[in-house]
Amino acid sequence: MAQARQAIAAKQHEQARKHVDQALKLVGIIDNVLPQYKVKTEIKSGKLVYTDEDTIKPAFITLFEELSRRDFISPVLKAKAEAKQKAENKKAGDAKPAGKTKPAPKAIAVTKADLEYTSVKLDFNLTKQVLSIAKTELAKEDHENHLKADAALRTLQSAGVIFEFDEIDLPLKQAADNLKLAEVEMQAGNYDEANAALHVAVDELKKYEKQTGEKRSKEVKALHEEISKLSAVLDKGKPTGKEGKEHAGTISKMWQKVSGWFKK
Repeated sequence: MAQARQAIAAKQHEQARKHVDQALKLVGIIDNVLPQYKVKTEIKSGKLVYTDEDTIKPAFITLFEELSRRDFISPVLKAKAEAKQKAENKKAGDAKPAGKTKPAPKAIAVTKADLEYTSVKLDFNLTKQVLSIAKTELAKEDHENHLKADAALRTLQSAGVIFEFDEIDLPLKQAADNLKLAEVEMQAGNYDEANAALHVAVDELKKYEKQTGEKRSKEVKALHEEISKLSAVLDKGKPTGKEGKEHAGTISKMWQKVSGWFKK
């Protein structure tokens, strides 16, 4: 479509015809491979009965589809590093008052995580109609007819190509990101920060438990109870270096389990 319009603008009418013919060949190929569905309809009202059976094909075809996740771990870790550096610079520049201790920095957890779904679809019935009109108009030698073909193709590009964008806020996604953050913090020996992320992961898994099916909800409940037990251990005191590494390994397995639920 785009190449045909460019050719019309350059008054290369033979090239425009070739591009439209190529587009129609592609339409024919797509039409042959599209699945067909039989739809039966029956409506009753008293003794009157209406029945109908029709064979239909999908009205829209997907040109592009993407499901992407945003990275919230890296920005959080970057913010923590910047806060730490700022605190160290302030400590170096300010005299510390006697008898006062500096409060511990507030632990940061992932509080938002989402998925982005983007798709581009083509109105297939409109495409067939418009390309046929464009072919008819381009077959004529008059430039005014060629401009009509261009207008038809422009309509198809603007009205026939449909963009969809959805941003999905998922508790499961937030739980996964917080578990990964907890693992990173645990490996670094930042146990308070790791525990803060675990608390958020538990809260998000509880939300997800209410949204999912019976079988999955049991698995989710068992996992957030397991995380709560680990969090309770961290509440009692900081682990040793060896224990911290073991906890990091345990959290990694928890993260793998949550990530696996995205695929099922």
